[in-house]
Formats: sequence, C-alpha cells, structure tokens
Amino acid sequence: MMTKRNVLFVGITAFAAAALLWVLYAKFGLSCEYVNENGHTTRYCGAIILSLLPLISLIPFSVILYFFRDEVFRAWLHFAYWWVPILVVVTYFSSINFGTRTGGAYGFGGVGQWLLLELLYGVFIFVSFFRIIRAYLKARRI
Repeated sequence: MMTKRNVLFVGITAFAAAALLWVLYAKFGLSCEYVNENGHTTRYCGAIILSLLPLISLIPFSVILYFFRDEVFRAWLHFAYWWVPILVVVTYFSSINFGTRTGGAYGFGGVGQWLLLELLYGVFIFVSFFRIIRAYLKARRI
C-alpha cells in the first residue's frame, strides 16, 4: 500500500537517479549511445532522464498532500496510479531518437513533441489539483 512517505520516497529516488545519470553522462562521459548497422545513433541518457520527470513531479504533490487527510491523498493517488505511467512512457518515446532527424520516436519530435508533453503534464497538474480540491471539500463536509 502506498503511503505519503512512499510516494515522496519514489519522487526523491527518481530525482537522485536522474541527477546521478546526468553527472555520469555530463562529467564523466558515460556512453549512452547505440549505433546500429546503418550508422544511426540512439541516445538513451537524455531519454531516461526525461522519462523520470513524471516521478519527480510526485515530490511537490506528496509534500502538499502530507498535511491533508488520508482521504484526500487517496483520491489523488488513484488518479496518479494510472496517469504517471502514461506520462513516463509517452515522455520516453517522444524523447528517444531512433535515427530520425527530428528526434522522437517514429519521426515525432521538435515542436510537436514539446506541445504534446506540455499538454499531458498540464492535464496531470490540472486534474491533480482538481481531485485534491474536490476530495478536500468532500472530506470537510463529513
């Protein structure tokens, strides 16, 4: 069962993993590339770091919800259970380069990539605040 501390721990662990991967890649030259037989280069470090962003976004929500009742936390957690994995997968596949010039999976990238990610993260933030406020008002009536 996920508790408030566990969600905070997952977010902090994802942040630490992203920071460690960035340091290894930027400072020590960790090779995160795969070059296939056609000469196309696929870079994984940036894609992995970006795909950890949805887990890192759990940190502010878990800190905010730490001071609320457990019912409010559970209402938000039911939404986050299915939305965060979607964000992780979409972020990963939109940021990895499969040998395309525009970046992103299957030629999807550039401005469209960032618009899609901004839309999905915006929906996550908006719906999260909506669920938190609705659950808080519902818990206050009881």
